Amino acid sequence: FGGRLHVAIHAYPPDRRRRDLDNLTKGLLDALTHAGVWTDDEQIDHLEIVRHEVAPGGAIEVMVKDLASLEMRTVPHAGAAV
Repeated sequence: FGGRLHVAIHAYPPDRRRRDLDNLTKGLLDALTHAGVWTDDEQIDHLEIVRHEVAPGGAIEVMVKDLASLEMRTVPHAGAAV
């Protein structure tokens, strides 16, 4: 992705412990930048974070939309603790 972006993050925590959703974003967005999903997380104009039900082992799903083309892609993921 090279243009302006909309990113939706869906978090599935591994248990019911209290967690601040805003603590999730920095490391995750930096990791996606490092992985080459986009050039820089500065490109994100719209960021949405949704906490879902508990999932064994926890998981994160990230959907990225290029605002210019209106194309939406889900970034492949594996289960990861939230």
